[in-house]
Amino acid sequence: MSFDQRKPSTREPHEEAAPGTPRTAWERAILAAGAMPPSPPRVLRASHAFRLLLVEGGVRVEAVEPSEAARRALARLYAVHSRAPHPVIARAVAFDSRRGVVELDCPAVTDLEAVVRRAGQKTLRASHSEADGLIVELRDALRAAARVTTPDGRPGCVGTLGYGNVLFTSTGHFFLIGLGHNVAYCDEAGAPIGDSPVFQAPEVAVGAPASEKGDFVALLKMTRALIPFVRLEPAIARCLAGNSLGEDAELVRRILWIERNVISAEPSVRASIAKTIRVSDRIRTLLGVWPDPDAFRARIRETLGSAAEPTAPIRIHRRGAYFERAGLGRVDLTRRRVMARLLEALVLARSVAPDAVLDVATLREAGWPGERMGVRVGANRVYVAINGLRKLGLGPELERAGRGYRLRPGTPIEIVEGDAAL
Repeated sequence: MSFDQRKPSTREPHEEAAPGTPRTAWERAILAAGAMPPSPPRVLRASHAFRLLLVEGGVRVEAVEPSEAARRALARLYAVHSRAPHPVIARAVAFDSRRGVVELDCPAVTDLEAVVRRAGQKTLRASHSEADGLIVELRDALRAAARVTTPDGRPGCVGTLGYGNVLFTSTGHFFLIGLGHNVAYCDEAGAPIGDSPVFQAPEVAVGAPASEKGDFVALLKMTRALIPFVRLEPAIARCLAGNSLGEDAELVRRILWIERNVISAEPSVRASIAKTIRVSDRIRTLLGVWPDPDAFRARIRETLGSAAEPTAPIRIHRRGAYFERAGLGRVDLTRRRVMARLLEALVLARSVAPDAVLDVATLREAGWPGERMGVRVGANRVYVAINGLRKLGLGPELERAGRGYRLRPGTPIEIVEGDAAL
């Protein structure tokens, strides 16, 4: 007898289901409803002007009061982020002007402010090349955004830069938000609000409009603020501490050049970005260290306590008979029938929608079809079975979401057809 030939409790004994037809009540419910509603939004940042909410698969920016000024600000934000001229810029996928809402396709879980706080608690520090990987990617994204023009003719700059403008996914990928109008730190008129640390060019701080050069200065200031969380190369550490050696003479000269001609310079005499990049590259050559964005992403995964994305998909039998993953081999569930049924339900939900969530009641019916039990007893059984699947090797992929469970949306899964012998 094959695993696929078990008799569902919700059909008559001699009734035959057509291939691909849902066999049970819970299967039909999953396919009809698509899954339970997504988890409620979680507030990432909020002010009297805008809210940034973490929603299923992205970030929602809402105007607290959708006034005309707020709608214009969100139109500027949408103009830049809908074009997303650099991969690090979060892409806007919808703008509801009447409600004052912009949706960003950015599966973030936290921002740089929280990462810095966690790094301080864990005393984790990025290497010089890792941190430089972040800064160079942000630099290139800011420059690309500045070339986009908003509906009212402004460059797509951020003006005021803060840790809250950099968002992270659980896999360490990072995104930049707030271009065109910095909804993370500014009100409808563009005035900074809140007490979180921000970085600005001097002219922006006194009311001048945002510019590409101004954003570059803001990024350099943020870079300086992040130094305590970086394991600096010995030579640059000596220079910054005022203990340079004779061999460090050119390095000192280059660092002072950036400070005097870019960070502290008047806007009218500020060095060009291109020249500053050339000087920065010379510093990298002197240190023998170059940006490594991929290593930075790995560092973020470590800081957040997340596992890396698997390099190969997890193979799961359509009816939950087994699953296979790299480094673990095949895990047979044909003699763990309850776990197999729960996995079958989760796989079916995943095939309907990548972020599908099954509530405990649906999982209880899937695991113990037709069996009568109290709500609390059923919930406990589900929890025990889910924990069993986690211990067998699905720990990182079985995640709690809202009032139920799901297979983690970011995990690649291959659904295997065919029978599996008992």
